[in-house]
Amino acid sequence: MPVGALVDLAVDRSVALPAWARPVEPVVSTPGLIAFTAAALRSAGIPRGDAALAAEVFVLADLRGHPSHGVSRLRQYLRLIDSGSVNPAARPAPIVRRAALELWDGDRAIGPAVAHRAMARAVARARRTGLAAVIVRDGGHFGIAGAYALRAMAAGMVGIATSNGSPIVPPTGARAPALGTNPLAIGVPDGTGRGFLLDMATSVVAGGKVEVAARRGKPIPEGWALDPDGRPTTDATAALKGMMLPLGGPAETSGYKGYGLAAAIDLLTGVLSGGAFGLSVSGMWDTGHPASVGQLLIALDPAAFGDPELFYARTRAWKAEVTGRPRQPGVAEILIAGEKEWRAQDAQAERVTLVPEVVEDLAALAGERGLLRAWRAAVPRD
Repeated sequence: MPVGALVDLAVDRSVALPAWARPVEPVVSTPGLIAFTAAALRSAGIPRGDAALAAEVFVLADLRGHPSHGVSRLRQYLRLIDSGSVNPAARPAPIVRRAALELWDGDRAIGPAVAHRAMARAVARARRTGLAAVIVRDGGHFGIAGAYALRAMAAGMVGIATSNGSPIVPPTGARAPALGTNPLAIGVPDGTGRGFLLDMATSVVAGGKVEVAARRGKPIPEGWALDPDGRPTTDATAALKGMMLPLGGPAETSGYKGYGLAAAIDLLTGVLSGGAFGLSVSGMWDTGHPASVGQLLIALDPAAFGDPELFYARTRAWKAEVTGRPRQPGVAEILIAGEKEWRAQDAQAERVTLVPEVVEDLAALAGERGLLRAWRAAVPRD
């Protein structure tokens, strides 16, 4: 399926709204935005607890500087729920249990909620076994993978989260897609409440970044995507109709490495779970088919090897070594994975800046779904 086969980037400005509902600046209250997003999901029938978990994930993406996976996708999630692709009454449950491993039927649940609950289960089992994993089949797209690694890190554990996705990435050398952008997150706590957090797509960039460029009418860099005919393109709209290149780009710049990572994730989530894989994974934008994404959540407890505080201290020492190396000319500092995101989250703890068109769309959603009161709490009054 093309990146944006069913993407609707237009903002509905025809909805009658009070003047305050469309703020001049695209800055909204962070707590208010979380509450509004949860209210919107509840309006589609998602239970309160699941709506709260999903809302936190969507807004977390915006807070951490990844608007491609944030509330810009709220309308499409609502479409998936309203169409029945995502099941608002889902009851994900284990269908296989072993000492440190569970396989869950996701029951087409909204992705962030089932992934959070699966990681919570992995953490609980890792307390006893040292290492635990939950594989989910037939869930929905789960947003930023880092959200679930963060859940394990908050419990003092190493967290790994990954998922397959709808086919929008071609194997190296192909001109038709076969794999998803298949994200991977690895989180390692350091005892400070932060730590190392790698959160990446196995494509050059996440498909959502192309959506953001298209919303803004901007071109994309060379090497990101191919058009529908398999030719390189910098046109975001053409890329939405085409496909994303694997991490590394073409074979000449080691794109086979990204292809290999994406393939491994598809095998560990879709094939291993007995769920959808490759061409059969439902699209993020596809309201005509049931949600069928596979997820893998892993928790590893450092306490299994001794005093976890020693592990955290060693992690901090590792960071000091890595970031303390001599810098190239013009480089102000060396960062580890996750540092930019932590800083962005700190800066936006109370107010988050969104893409202007996204604010317009959220305001329109509030009017359409009778949620103006909830939206009012998100719009700053000064």
